[in-house]
Amino acid sequence: MNLGLKMDAYLHEQAIKEAIKDVKTQLETEMANGVALDNETEMLLQEELERLEYKLYRHNLLYKA
Repeated sequence: MNLGLKMDAYLHEQAIKEAIKDVKTQLETEMANGVALDNETEMLLQEELERLEYKLYRHNLLYKA
């Protein structure tokens, strides 16, 4: 694997981690875009968090091996 691919993988990993951090912050503060979360939005954020965490897990399997 050349250095360019490793850098792309690193940047992709950082983007996923940042998205996870954003979703967790919204869930912790119970606010999204300055509006209190309703049950449906909270459920959607939980699903997005699971999707992102799985994506990070798969990314690490592919690029950390």
